[in-house]
Amino acid sequence: CRHRCQSLQLIQVLRLTSVATSNATTYIAVSNRTVWDMNNNSLTAIEQHLAKRVLYFTEDILPPFLVSYVFDLDKGRIILEFSETVESSTFNSTQLTVANNATSPSASQSYTLRGSALTQTQNDSTTLTVLLDERDLNSVKFRRSLATGASDTFLRLGMTAVYDMNGNVYRFTAQAKQASQHRRDATPPRLLAYDLDVDAATLTLTFSELVDPLTVAVDQLSLQSDETRVATSSFHNLTSGSLSGTTLTPGHPPVLTVSLLPDIDRLKFLDRLAVGELSTYLALTSSFVRDMASLPIVAELEASGKNVQNFSADVTSPTLRSFDLDLTAETLTMWFDETVRMSTIAVPQITLQDKKLMGTERRLTTSTVATTVDGLQAVIRLSRDDLDAVKLNTGLCTGPADCYMSFGSEMADDMAGNNATARPDGDALRVSVHSQDRTPPRLLSFDVDMNNATVELFFSEPVDVLTLNISDITLQSAAWSNTTDTLVTLNAGALPTLTSTSSSNGNTILLQLGTQDWYDLQRRRQLATGKTNTYLTIPASAIRDMNALSLVPIGNGIGSQASDFVEDTSGPVLLSFDLDMDTNALDLTWNEVVDVGTLDLHFLTLQSLASASLADNVTAFESYALTVAASLPTNDSHVTRLVLRDTDAHQLKLRTDLATTSGNTVLSVLPGVVRDLATTPRPAVPRVLDVTSFRNDSTSPSVTMFNVDLNSGQVIIDFDEPVDVRTVNFTQLTLTEAASGSTTSLSLRGGSSPSVNGLQLVVVLTASDLNDLKRDVTLHHNRSLAYMTLTPSFVSDMLGNRLSAYGPRQAAQFDDDVNRPSLVSFVFDNDAGMMSLRFNET
Repeated sequence: CRHRCQSLQLIQVLRLTSVATSNATTYIAVSNRTVWDMNNNSLTAIEQHLAKRVLYFTEDILPPFLVSYVFDLDKGRIILEFSETVESSTFNSTQLTVANNATSPSASQSYTLRGSALTQTQNDSTTLTVLLDERDLNSVKFRRSLATGASDTFLRLGMTAVYDMNGNVYRFTAQAKQASQHRRDATPPRLLAYDLDVDAATLTLTFSELVDPLTVAVDQLSLQSDETRVATSSFHNLTSGSLSGTTLTPGHPPVLTVSLLPDIDRLKFLDRLAVGELSTYLALTSSFVRDMASLPIVAELEASGKNVQNFSADVTSPTLRSFDLDLTAETLTMWFDETVRMSTIAVPQITLQDKKLMGTERRLTTSTVATTVDGLQAVIRLSRDDLDAVKLNTGLCTGPADCYMSFGSEMADDMAGNNATARPDGDALRVSVHSQDRTPPRLLSFDVDMNNATVELFFSEPVDVLTLNISDITLQSAAWSNTTDTLVTLNAGALPTLTSTSSSNGNTILLQLGTQDWYDLQRRRQLATGKTNTYLTIPASAIRDMNALSLVPIGNGIGSQASDFVEDTSGPVLLSFDLDMDTNALDLTWNEVVDVGTLDLHFLTLQSLASASLADNVTAFESYALTVAASLPTNDSHVTRLVLRDTDAHQLKLRTDLATTSGNTVLSVLPGVVRDLATTPRPAVPRVLDVTSFRNDSTSPSVTMFNVDLNSGQVIIDFDEPVDVRTVNFTQLTLTEAASGSTTSLSLRGGSSPSVNGLQLVVVLTASDLNDLKRDVTLHHNRSLAYMTLTPSFVSDMLGNRLSAYGPRQAAQFDDDVNRPSLVSFVFDNDAGMMSLRFNET
């Protein structure tokens, strides 16, 4: 019959590869229910074992073609419906191209499958189900104008996409076929796994499907140290981050890489979080990302954080990016490229130097880390020693050009314990911001030592001693003072007279008081006797710091009180003495001002030998203890001039082996001689010392008076200083009867003297001179006729100075002859009739 079989039945036949392929394989068996005649009689059945062979057989030569298809994004499949049964084994998915229009899709909005395949249970059929693999599915989803609905879902099969059961190849058409049905993605994306690389600062997230990077909200991610976040857990909510991954590749794999650079330092800071696999868990909200169908991701709850799949620890050494030096704030600030642990910073590893390869340097010693919180920034609080050392070095860190820093790898560790990248000498890092010292120096305190005559000034920072103006400094008795008795302005100059300093640049300057200033202080009894009356004023011009900043002034009215005061506890020491035997002046020079009201000469002894101290047995011929001065100074001073009393002067001149030359003039000092002006007056220090300047007696002795005693036949002469009786020349004495114009006189022809060296000389007239004197009734018969003249050769003092010419001068006293003459002998000459009588006087 020519009855046309129903299409379904035909497809079933065509599906059988061993039936109806030729005349030999084409038989038919029918049941009686296959067809009825017009009178409703059923067909005579043909059993299968009696099947009837085909009379005529026409082979299938028509190619199969795509009738329709369903594009199911939710289940990731394409269901193809062909015009006839196709052989599934001949299906080639790479011949399928999905496009967004029928004729001319753009390259960016079309995609040819690469790895998809039929379902594993697929049989030869008119319907083939293609399961899209991850790559193909994600690649389709990646294209935002492709397969979002039926209107932009078109499919074109290549020429060899599939064959029918008779080997007829698919009927190719250039025009893509629109989907008969499109099913949108209805499955939300899930996070499958993630990797954390702390070293690279990346978080790599792998999803169940392609997600839309434009919907990423990094701040919806958080890392936590425990699977279940509790109160003791360490965690961090990410803030922001750049993405890489599906934004750069055609949708596969569905991986997003989040750069953690904005958060990595915080993560490293939390030293219990993300230090290993067991401390790395991720939580995310459904707002973190959406897939290409705008479905939100399935949340990972904080109560069940997702453990990291691969963890890479930080193995990179922290690097110092830059450092700032602020000499005003007294800080050194370091900036690292990652968080460092502040407790690991080793300040002694840091060296400040003048260039990459150091010429001059300062290795920090006692500076401390001021920053307590681990982080990128570390602030070093420069210690006074380190800061001052830097300021003192005029070739170091005066500006950016001479300020570098070197350090060893142990200078700091990051949170993972990695040592810092060293910057050794030769590769030192130059300062980024250098802030010069803008803080003016201040005088913090000062000490006065009256024992050693010093004033020590303590400044807040190093000062330039070359700018010191000592003459600007005033010591006064109170914060306010305006009288000369209560203040002393120092006098600058060379020691020992003027105040000077040998101090170098630094925080401390020691002034050695010149004697002029020191003595001025000692003389002022209301000033500098203790802390309570020792103040100092100093103007801005007195000194500058190493950056040429002027001192903060301390003016009159706000004078600074001494911090420490050392009272003069040493007794005055006799430094030298001068003796002038011509003027009888004894000059004593002390090491300090003495109280002249306490001078007592009884404690001074002149001696001929330096070794002959008072402890020795010194004979009277070798020493002389002074008694009382003829005059004393009236003003307190370090130099006291004493004029020896005549008694002491005469006694000294009588000693030919004492105080006649500088070689036999030594002074022994006992404590009682004088006291100083200290609050507690100190007695002089015992001492024996040689004379510094000695002037011998060069003045001629003079006669002060004379007496004549005719009873004893003596002329008694008094001198103003001791004379040497060995030098008497009696013939140089002339007795006259008048002061001038005398015509009657008697020059002695001889004489004798019982006197010893001293102030008085007794001249015993010879008998002949005495008788001649008595014989002349106009000469020396009473005081009015008793005058005397002496030539310089008459006598000399103990040093050979000849007498000052004397006379004629009248006798101070005259004792006339009251003794009766006596007959000494007589001669009786009978022959001549004479008798000669000899008397004892004229």
